[in-house]
Amino acid sequence: MRLRIVTPLSVVVDEDAVAALRAEDASGGFGILPRHAEFLTSLVISVVSWKTQKGERRYCAVRRGVLSVTGGQAIDIATRDYVTVARLRGE
Repeated sequence: MRLRIVTPLSVVVDEDAVAALRAEDASGGFGILPRHAEFLTSLVISVVSWKTQKGERRYCAVRRGVLSVTGGQAIDIATRDYVTVARLRGE
């Protein structure tokens, strides 16, 4: 899958080889896998995490935002504020 995280001023993440993604909206945490149904939700302040096809874990903290899944292969997140994180504590 392709993941893009964007702000009004820049493209924060643009990655093609995403195997799975975890995020959080008002109803709780959820996961996205390849061929996921069309989806649109509003994210809460949280950490978005994803796993690459090589098995690497990556993270980006967002201060709210909108996540959409299109065609089961494209995940787009629009947010105003973000912080990329190399790893989480305890990992």
